[in-house]
Amino acid sequence: EKQKHYQDSIKRAVQDYTLRKSINFTNVRKTKMSGSAKSHVYDIENFNFSYVYNETFRRNFSIDYRTEKTHMGAIGYNFSTQVKPIVPFGSIIKGKSNYLKMIKDLNFNFVPSSFSFRTDVNRAYSETQLRNNTPGIFYLQPPTYDKSFTMNRMYDIKLDLARSIKIDFNATANARVDEPQGIIDDTEVRPGFSKRDSVLDNFLS
Repeated sequence: EKQKHYQDSIKRAVQDYTLRKSINFTNVRKTKMSGSAKSHVYDIENFNFSYVYNETFRRNFSIDYRTEKTHMGAIGYNFSTQVKPIVPFGSIIKGKSNYLKMIKDLNFNFVPSSFSFRTDVNRAYSETQLRNNTPGIFYLQPPTYDKSFTMNRMYDIKLDLARSIKIDFNATANARVDEPQGIIDDTEVRPGFSKRDSVLDNFLS
């Protein structure tokens, strides 16, 4: 039994083994049926959702194990309108005088023609344990960790203030979520507050 266990451990050590797992949902949304009522700002059809998960596990002669996990989640929203501009003097002024044409054609609109936003959350985590291949030395180097947790928010508003005046405003906000050192588990960083609680608190703040 010991001999078989020893042989299995040697075989495992010299193998170059990689395992990959993946889940992908991109731009999942509900489509409005033809002939249905007009669109509203609160319709669920205005939203779209995406989620991507990748996991890779690897081991070889020099690496006891390396685990990489990435998560990406996104929520998007887009709403467009077809509001006609207000022409206050269009029906009052009947003449075709060039002097009154500027006043007659005066128009304005305060309703955005489109509004959209998107929020992306990306988290990457990797853990690596190097293999000790030095004969007679039983020191095992501690595992190393590489982590990244970011959130991006994008906004876009288009406003046709008048037929000849169009405003396009867009903004992007980038944020980084701090994480405690090492593996994220239920280890307390202070009384009643674990590493998982710390990440969640930083994400919501």
